[in-house]
Amino acid sequence: MFWHVLLILLAGAGIALYEVPKLTRQKMWRELTAFSGFLLIGLALALALALGLPVPNPTRGVEYIFGPLSRLIYPR
Repeated sequence: MFWHVLLILLAGAGIALYEVPKLTRQKMWRELTAFSGFLLIGLALALALALGLPVPNPTRGVEYIFGPLSRLIYPR
């Protein structure tokens, strides 16, 4: 488990070291913010999977958001 966490962190650091200098050199601040957010979310989910923690299912969120709309459109 330790090696999985270490590999995930090294992969995240490698991706950041590859992408961040280009984004800062071109002064693409909004893209850097979006990239950082997605990278952090991805690292958090990968670490949760590696540690055996429960990972939220995105389907439940979609059902929660669109369920009432579906029942409104298609009443039984």
